[in-house]
Amino acid sequence: MKKFKLIAINLILIIGAILILLPFVWMVSTALKTEAEIGMWPPTIIPKEPILSNFINGWTTLPFTRFFINTVIYCIGAVAIGGLFMPMVGYTLAKFKFKGRSWTFLIVIITMMIPAQVLIIPEFLLIKNLGLVNNYFGYILPEVVNGFGIFLMRQFFMTIPDEIIEAARIDGSSEIRIFFKIILPVSRPAITALIIFIILYRWNDMIWPLINTTSNTMYTLPVGIASFTGVQYGIVWNNLMAVSTIIAIPMIILFVIFQRYIISGITLTQLK
Repeated sequence: MKKFKLIAINLILIIGAILILLPFVWMVSTALKTEAEIGMWPPTIIPKEPILSNFINGWTTLPFTRFFINTVIYCIGAVAIGGLFMPMVGYTLAKFKFKGRSWTFLIVIITMMIPAQVLIIPEFLLIKNLGLVNNYFGYILPEVVNGFGIFLMRQFFMTIPDEIIEAARIDGSSEIRIFFKIILPVSRPAITALIIFIILYRWNDMIWPLINTTSNTMYTLPVGIASFTGVQYGIVWNNLMAVSTIIAIPMIILFVIFQRYIISGITLTQLK
């Protein structure tokens, strides 16, 4: 019975993996095909005559090099600010006792339940009044701190023994020194997971950069991909899939290198 159950579980996992990988395989396959082969029936998975020039043609159809730079700046800014402030807030909620702490944490949790679409108009009006439309700061600031990041860090900080902090206080360390010299070094796995989540989200974010943009020189990669629909006389699917493949490669490499941190980041939310 156990053997049959194990086989069934493995079979389900294999089918699930195939279903997940199939769109990516089809994307890469289309990126290597000619336009004539894309319209063939029945469709082919392995291109008959692979064409690598689709990657160059797709990348140069629009200024994707500029889009790439914008996206990198978007990610670095979010990591630099969010990667500092969210651990600070999480540490405060985990280790400092003050009136209203439970209610504050409850409000943070509630923000995770609000659909992002509801916040778009207020955020845009705020950025517009600050004069940050079509600006890198307008990209980064509205979502630099979020409930999930605070919750993730708070859950990890709860696992750090209070005795370590108390011992540092007895030795005369300030709260800032305790945070930067003791807490952050032991929190490296959680902070790494947080940074990876920030990069993954920002790299694929399209809605906010699109709303905050008035010039195509400020487009990010997802917005550039979306603008392919208006290129020339229609969508050139092999070029579109080629660019999509290029854009996906950095995130695939990131996942392969740091997958253990991503998994630990998911499990951290279950810790006390």
